[in-house]
Amino acid sequence: MQKYILFSITTALLTGYFAVTAASPLVTANVPLDSRYYSYIDKLEGMGYIKDMPTGTRPYSRLDIAKWIMEAQQVAADKPMPGYLKTYYDEMRAELAEEIAYLQGDSKDYGSNIKLRAVEARLAYSDMQQDSYRYRKGINASWQLLNRNNNGYRYGDGINIIGKAEIAGSLNKDLALSLTPRFSYDKDERGDASIEEGYVKTHLGVWGIELGKQAVQWGKAP
Repeated sequence: MQKYILFSITTALLTGYFAVTAASPLVTANVPLDSRYYSYIDKLEGMGYIKDMPTGTRPYSRLDIAKWIMEAQQVAADKPMPGYLKTYYDEMRAELAEEIAYLQGDSKDYGSNIKLRAVEARLAYSDMQQDSYRYRKGINASWQLLNRNNNGYRYGDGINIIGKAEIAGSLNKDLALSLTPRFSYDKDERGDASIEEGYVKTHLGVWGIELGKQAVQWGKAP
C-alpha cells in the first residue's frame, strides 16, 4: 500500500512533517520520491548487488543510497554488473561522490554543499470551454501530491507554463535542508508560486529530527 501523508507537530502547525529515526554519522538531504534513483536501487537489489535495504518508509537519504552504492561495488568485485546496470551505478556514484568520500574517510571536514540539484520546466495546454462549464479561473487537475488542497494544481484555459527546482544539501555535518519551489503562469490565474516541498534535518543525540513538508511513502513499493 502506498500513501502520501503529512504529520502535524502541533495543532498550530498543520503542514509540518516530523520524523524520528536513528541518527546517521552525517545528516544529509533526502532523495525525492520521484527520483529515478529509486528504480535504479531497486534493480540493484533485485539483481543481488544490495542485500540490506529496508522495506518500510521512503524517502531514503543521500547517505543511505551512498552506503548501498558502496555495498554494490563490493559485490561487483566478484559478480560483474551487466552494462545497463553499470550505467545506473555510475550515474548514482557520480551524484553521491561527496557522501561516498565521507563514508570512505576521504573527507574529514564536511562543509556546505547546498546546490541546485534539479530543474523542471513544462508547457501544458488546456481547452476548458469555460463558458459551458462555468469555470471562472480554470479547473483543477486530478489529485496531486502536496499541493494546496490535495485536489490538483489549478490550470487555466490555454497555455500553462510550469517550472520547479530542487535546492538541497547539507549546511554542515549536523544540518541539512531541502527546498522545492514551484512556479506557474497562465492567462486566467496569472502568476502563482508555492513551496512543493521544504524541510530541515538535524539530530538530537542519537535521534534524527526532520521538520517541514515532504512526500512520504509507507510500505514496500509496488
